[in-house]
Amino acid sequence: MRADAARADRAHAVRTAADGWRRAGAIDATTLLAIAAVYPDDRVRLGLGFRVLAGLAAFVGAGAFAGLLASVFLPGATILNLGLAVLFTVATEVQIGRLRRAQAGAEYATAILAASSAGIAWLSISDSPSIGLVCCGFAMAFAVAAWRWGYALFAALAAVFVLLACSQGNLSRAVWLVLGCAALTLILGSGRSPRWPPAHRRCFAAAGLVFLAGAYVATNLYSLDRRWVEVFQEGGVVAAGAWARRAAIAGTILMPPIVLCLGGRFRERGFLAAGALFTSASLVTLRHYHPIGPWWLSLILGGAGCLALAVALRRWLDSGPGRERRGFTAEPLFEDRRMVEAAQAAATLVAMSSGPRGAPEAPFDGGGGRSGGGGATGRA
Repeated sequence: MRADAARADRAHAVRTAADGWRRAGAIDATTLLAIAAVYPDDRVRLGLGFRVLAGLAAFVGAGAFAGLLASVFLPGATILNLGLAVLFTVATEVQIGRLRRAQAGAEYATAILAASSAGIAWLSISDSPSIGLVCCGFAMAFAVAAWRWGYALFAALAAVFVLLACSQGNLSRAVWLVLGCAALTLILGSGRSPRWPPAHRRCFAAAGLVFLAGAYVATNLYSLDRRWVEVFQEGGVVAAGAWARRAAIAGTILMPPIVLCLGGRFRERGFLAAGALFTSASLVTLRHYHPIGPWWLSLILGGAGCLALAVALRRWLDSGPGRERRGFTAEPLFEDRRMVEAAQAAATLVAMSSGPRGAPEAPFDGGGGRSGGGGATGRA
C-alpha cells in the first residue's frame, strides 16, 4: 500500500473513531478539533450514495472502453488484456496519488477492472487452462491489488479463488480445514497488529473470514453429501464413507459454538457474526435431514426463538454492574449510529405512508345518447 495512502487511512480511522467518541459524549468538541488537527485527512471522500453512483459510472464507462478495444482487436489476445490491466492500474494510481482520492468510487471501479484484466490475461496465456490454474491467476491478481490498494473485498475474492484452486485434489476438504485454522492467525494476529495500516488489517480479517467459512463448508454434512468442495474435480467424485459422514455430523454440530466461544473470548465481532451464520446454517441442515413441520412453521419458531434469545441476552447484560458483564454490553458504545438512524427513518416513512387510494365512485347516469352509430355520445 502506498505510504501516503496508508497515512491517510490511519488518519481517517482515528478521525472516524473520534467522531464516534464525540457522539457518545466521551470527548467534547474541543478535543475533537484537537484530534482532527493532529490527524489531518486530505483525501477526497464521498458519501455512500455518491460513491456508488461514481463507481458505477466509472465502471460502465471504462468497461465500455475496454469492450470497444476488444471489438477492434482480438478479444482474447494476451497483449490486449495486459494493456488494459496496465491502463486501469495507472488510472487507479493517478486517482489515489495525484488526485488524492479515497472512498470516492471511481478509483475502486478502475481497481476492479485492473485486477480482472490481469486475471483474464493470465487465462488467455494457455489454450486449455485448468480450473486450478485459472483460480490461481485470479487469486494472485486480486491479492496483489488488495496489498497495493488496501481493499478488503479484493482480499476476500483472492481467498475465494484460493479455496477454489485448492478444491482439485483428493485432500481438498483437509486443505480447506487447514486454511480455516490459518484464518485464526490472520484474524487475531495480522488483523489486529498495529504494524499494518487499518486497510491491510481489514484485508487480513476479510481473507480470514472467507477461509473460516470455507472450513465450515468443508465440515458441513449437507456439503459433504452434495460434494460441494469436490465439484470441480476431474475424473469423477467418490462418495463419502461412513467415517467421513460421522466427522461431518460432529463438525456441523460443534463448529458454530466453537466459533462463538472464540468471538467471546477474544472480543472479535467477525467471529461472533460468523458463528451466528454457522449456527443458522447448521439448524437449516438439521431441518433438512430431520423435518419438523412445514418450512413456514420452522421459520416462525426460529425467528421467535432468536427474538427471545436476544431479549434475554440484553436483559442479562443490562442487569450487570455498570450495565455490562465481563466487558460485554448491550449499549452501542462509540458506534456510528447514522446507518441505524437512516434505517429507522426509512421504516418510519414506510409505516406512515398512506396506502393506495381508489378512484371516487360516481353515481350512474343513464341519460342515453342520440341516435346514430354505436359510438355516438351526448345527451338526448
